[in-house]
Amino acid sequence: MLRVDLQKRFEPGPQSAGFDLDVQFEAEQGVTALFGPSGAGKTLTLDSIAGFTRPDAGSIHLGEQTFFDAAAGTSLPARDRRCGYLFQSDALFPHLTVAENLAFSDAPPERVAELLARFHIADLAGRRPHEISGGERQRCALARTLAADPRLLLMDEPGQGLDRPLREELLALIREWKERLPILLVTHDLGDAFAVADRMLVLSAGRIVQRGAPDEIYRNPATPQAARLLGMEAELAGRVVDAAGGTVSVETDFGDRLSLPAVGPGQGDRVRFCLRSDAVRAAVRNGSLGASQTLARLERWTPVTGGVRLTFAGGLSAEVSREAFLAAGDAREWVLEFPAGSATVFPCPE
Repeated sequence: MLRVDLQKRFEPGPQSAGFDLDVQFEAEQGVTALFGPSGAGKTLTLDSIAGFTRPDAGSIHLGEQTFFDAAAGTSLPARDRRCGYLFQSDALFPHLTVAENLAFSDAPPERVAELLARFHIADLAGRRPHEISGGERQRCALARTLAADPRLLLMDEPGQGLDRPLREELLALIREWKERLPILLVTHDLGDAFAVADRMLVLSAGRIVQRGAPDEIYRNPATPQAARLLGMEAELAGRVVDAAGGTVSVETDFGDRLSLPAVGPGQGDRVRFCLRSDAVRAAVRNGSLGASQTLARLERWTPVTGGVRLTFAGGLSAEVSREAFLAAGDAREWVLEFPAGSATVFPCPE
């Protein structure tokens, strides 16, 4: 098991606002995804574990081995940590062939041959990186990382720059190897995290704001901040006028009254609810409104894969099929419905 407790501070300067990283977590066999926006501290965390960056305080242990312990004055050199690191770029040596890249870590010839075959790059063994495709280079880079027989695999946005078929191929390889060693995967792509991760750490501004299984975090974000990071970009505020049986009736700041599933807020409480656009249902108005529905005025629309994203006044959005959008004609007044799972309700200060 990997146990991490590290702090690293960068003081503000003329060209920087400074940064303060303070994270604590454990990672077992399988994939732990470090998910969050750029600048959250994900790569800095990986670099500290690998030994490329020295933390200011804390400790890092893998099993019984101590990588770093500030109190004891221990800091194992990167070369002795046996961490495989797959960078955002493939970082292959341009003057070496594919086979020579794999052998660079002093891997025995039989290990190199095994990995060339396993990653379907044996026919590329004599070529140099500029002579093969991006997907082939990424497979070569992963094979080279594994040739050194690492105890821990660190991956920093490995799918960045790859098209969808190549990303799927890479994710399939990660799923296979996660049964053999612990993997830390840095990503800001929620789809990648859901595809391979057993656990997820949501980072923001140098802190872990939520941790758990990806589907549980997605269904139940712990804070508005975590909800925004998970794609619940639209927010509405209001006051609870009734609460009973796991449902709250909220009068929004726009004057609408909505019934939403929520436990915790009581009558009179000020709340904020974050909305998931892929779960909100939208239709042209046809009759009276239901309990979990509100009127919304369409401001713009954008084609997306499989349909159309509608953006309404107040920042609300929803997705509909292309057929439904075309059938609506020039309608500007729509009805939005918030079924279970589309909104998460949080208390908010007055």
